[in-house]
Amino acid sequence: MCAISKFAICFYVSGHGFGHSTRAFAIIHALLAHAPTCIVHVATPAPLFIFQELIRQFPARFIHRQASEFDLSIAQRDPITVDEDATLASLASFLEPTRLEQAIRNEVAWLQAIGPSAVCLDAPFVPLAAAKTLGIPTLVVSNFTFDAIFLAIARNEPERQLAAQCQRMYEQMDHFLRLPGFIDAPALSSPLTAHKPKLIDLPLVVRMSRTPREAIRGQLGISNDAKVLLVTFGGFEFGHGSTKDGQLPKGWVGIVTASGSPGSHADLAARSLVSIDPKSFWAPDLINAADVVLGKCGYGTCSEVVAHHRPFVYVHRTGFAEEEGLIHRLMKKHGWAVEMPQEDFFQGRWETYVRQADEMRNEQPPLAIDHSGHRTAAKIIEHIGSGWRKN
Repeated sequence: MCAISKFAICFYVSGHGFGHSTRAFAIIHALLAHAPTCIVHVATPAPLFIFQELIRQFPARFIHRQASEFDLSIAQRDPITVDEDATLASLASFLEPTRLEQAIRNEVAWLQAIGPSAVCLDAPFVPLAAAKTLGIPTLVVSNFTFDAIFLAIARNEPERQLAAQCQRMYEQMDHFLRLPGFIDAPALSSPLTAHKPKLIDLPLVVRMSRTPREAIRGQLGISNDAKVLLVTFGGFEFGHGSTKDGQLPKGWVGIVTASGSPGSHADLAARSLVSIDPKSFWAPDLINAADVVLGKCGYGTCSEVVAHHRPFVYVHRTGFAEEEGLIHRLMKKHGWAVEMPQEDFFQGRWETYVRQADEMRNEQPPLAIDHSGHRTAAKIIEHIGSGWRKN
């Protein structure tokens, strides 16, 4: 348990997709529930709706700051293709010395005003420099660091030097709480790093369903015996030109999560696909209500299909190195996964892959995985934060 005196934790969360926010949500919820004298300040450009429950449940101990100046988002042409030119151009602008120094000064001022016992990051790198300036312990919680993403798309030495500059900031972290489905973090293996972060491998951090499958299907107007495909791309929209009649197996219903979409629930039986607003549902409930899930290999979706034992049809993501770890270290070991080529996805040729995924249920069950990582991470953060403040 926490010391009697209150202590604060600052948690920086990337706004790229929903996966960083959903796993941060799980960890923060566990931390606030377990440590009644802890206050968590979150800084993120991610949508506020992801954190609304924490605001309602812990109004005095969860403080939200909507901010983006410390975070660099990956530019994408569509949900599965990184715009490498735009991303690297943004990175060069982001690391321009005057801009970078100002961003660090801004975070130093914010941290000084709060006085946190520890700084957690999933996984912006700029705040690491700010926390280092103030001597505050830092914990990166992630399955990857963004320098690895930038390095993988770098095409020449100047671009590789941009990635190296990010790596040098990651080298300042004190602890790396590494999630399943990871790729190698350059900061852990650099022979030039005098300060070696402490590596701790976590169990899976994942949100679980709360509402029975039958109740969610009832809300959607779907019978319990219907076959359902959930199409979700972690906060990214995809063109409706890919949603053609006949792309699903006969008799299947497709549910597409798309923010602000006007799809009706009333006529699902007569349509192959319908759009719903993801803000209206707890995403793990939708996964649990589906028979097969179609999407990209992002941490949030991969962790939730694995934990709910749902077959997953994934579309390869061009230019995003994280995918390799999620496929080979998470999905192939602990889940059911079928790859759909990008061309077939965009042309609406889904039926074969959906059937193949559905039939995987008849195979040997995947290797079980511990998904108590949110509690493990919360205990580590509490221990480090409360211990540092005592000193």
